[in-house]
Amino acid sequence: MAFKNIIILFFFHTIFQSQLHNSIAAETWIKAGYYQANDISYSPNIQSINSTLYTHLIYGFANIDFNTSTDQMIVSISDDEQLKNFNNIVKKKNPSLKTLLSIGGKDQSSYDSGIYLLMSSTYFSGRKFFIESSIKIARLYGFDGLDFCWISPSSSQEMTNLGTLLDDWRIAIDFESKNSKKSQLLLTMAVQYTPWIQDLSFPIESMRKYLDWVHVFAFDYYNPESTNNTSPVAALYDSNSDLNTDYGINAWIKSGFPTQKLVLGFPFYGYVWTLASPKDNKIGATGTGPGPKDYSFGAEAENEPFSSISSWLRFNDIKRGMIKYRANNASYNATYVMNYVSVETSWVGFDDVEAVKTKVAYAKEKHLRGYVAWQVSYDWNSALSQAAAGEVEDIQEGVIDQPGMHKKKKFNRVIFILIPVGAVLILLLLVFTLWCLRRRRLLKFQGRIPRNKIGSKNEDRRGGESSSLHVFTFEEMKAATNNFSADNELGRGGYGPVYK
Repeated sequence: MAFKNIIILFFFHTIFQSQLHNSIAAETWIKAGYYQANDISYSPNIQSINSTLYTHLIYGFANIDFNTSTDQMIVSISDDEQLKNFNNIVKKKNPSLKTLLSIGGKDQSSYDSGIYLLMSSTYFSGRKFFIESSIKIARLYGFDGLDFCWISPSSSQEMTNLGTLLDDWRIAIDFESKNSKKSQLLLTMAVQYTPWIQDLSFPIESMRKYLDWVHVFAFDYYNPESTNNTSPVAALYDSNSDLNTDYGINAWIKSGFPTQKLVLGFPFYGYVWTLASPKDNKIGATGTGPGPKDYSFGAEAENEPFSSISSWLRFNDIKRGMIKYRANNASYNATYVMNYVSVETSWVGFDDVEAVKTKVAYAKEKHLRGYVAWQVSYDWNSALSQAAAGEVEDIQEGVIDQPGMHKKKKFNRVIFILIPVGAVLILLLLVFTLWCLRRRRLLKFQGRIPRNKIGSKNEDRRGGESSSLHVFTFEEMKAATNNFSADNELGRGGYGPVYK
């Protein structure tokens, strides 16, 4: 019976583990995106975000304010109403969505002085107020976590103190969760594409221990301000330079940072160069600097002005410009994994659907935690968001055919089905065999019982070796009682007359 119970338990354990593995794989793959509410170039529309295509959305950015009179550094919000609307809108479309509040910002010039104080190891009270206010605001507005977007520490001391901050932050988050009986807030951070900045290394061990994951900003390798020649903005590969995503991800892995805490970032924007000659419009072509500041490349859209930052174009700007100028010469380059298009002397490098799909497949192949887009409001009719999410589904289905990736076959899906089915059939066969053996033993035992009983009775009647009774034959009894004469009868018992 015990063996049968073990078989049954093993059967359910196998089924449970199979389902659990698939469930965990689906839950842990992160499809994230930043939403910059305080974007200076335009006012993004929260309603336009298709949050069903994401598992995590990151709201940017909360401010860091330093009060010199009280020596307190706190996290503050500039638009209370917009913050409330954000969670209400995106979670209504996708109830399982997790949201994080990002503190700092990709362009941090206005926060640097305050952050430097925050990083100081001697400024414990400043960190304390900062951490407590961040947790309070996250809970107040219904966020599921916090993201620290500070990607430019400038000294080894700041790097060391960053580790101290993360340690204190994690302790406070754990403490708050236990006291409030609420689920623990996530804690993430945005980082450079490599684990170092020039000769400064990030505090890898502290980040590994205290962060849930990091968002690797793997873009802005080149722009028209850094080079006149047209260049890959966010190259996945580049054999001629270390300025590429593959180099950065491998550097993070070699530093000891776990792949399951690396989330690959890619841009939903591009840069525009001015070509020296419209006929020379390939990658690396000679240029004269940034594209036209009046953004002649692009089409006006009602209530949605163009990007105002020099040489920089949102993905939706690029797509509108391609439609306006009927730009049919858009190309995909598999060597760098990027797209580019030119109109007269304007040349734009960016990531389109092909590049995004390849990068998502790359993240899967490298066993990373997921991907993060900067930023979701720059998308064009959710084209890039759908491409990224669709590539994840294709990978899970076992269908990948991207440059540089190992090709997966559809039979992988069949194998996933056949393995548990085969295990079930084997277990059923074992259970049936066990039942047959038990039944055979039972029948054999039941057949032995009547034979033993009959045999023992006959043996007693015959007077076996162990019996002390003498057995008389009928002839002997007849002669001894004078043919059963009445003179020899002593009386009658329950079984008839008794003779002497």
